[in-house]
Amino acid sequence: MKILIGSNNKNKIKDWKEKLKDFNLVSPTEMGIDIDVDEGLVSLEENALKKARGFFNKSSTTTISEDTGFFIKELNGEPGVAVKRWGGQLSENVSNEDFINYLKNKVNGLINPK
Repeated sequence: MKILIGSNNKNKIKDWKEKLKDFNLVSPTEMGIDIDVDEGLVSLEENALKKARGFFNKSSTTTISEDTGFFIKELNGEPGVAVKRWGGQLSENVSNEDFINYLKNKVNGLINPK
């Protein structure tokens, strides 16, 4: 049985396929699906459900999806739901390595107070 990964994010698709390699996971691209689900940035749960439903409705294929967030108390909850976009400062498809470097720069003063 095919399971569609409800995301257009290449890094997320790669991660899902590596972690769940015993399952027949397929990407939207592999199924010829080209949709952009407006997540709304309400909550992690609502965004994941919205993506799963959107991709399922387009494909009629069992779909999994997730959303991630990162809430830093000292930064007033930033970046929050838009973790990889960080308030429009980063692209949604930023690489994991570039995101980690960006995050290190953002929190440097919190870890090593001057």
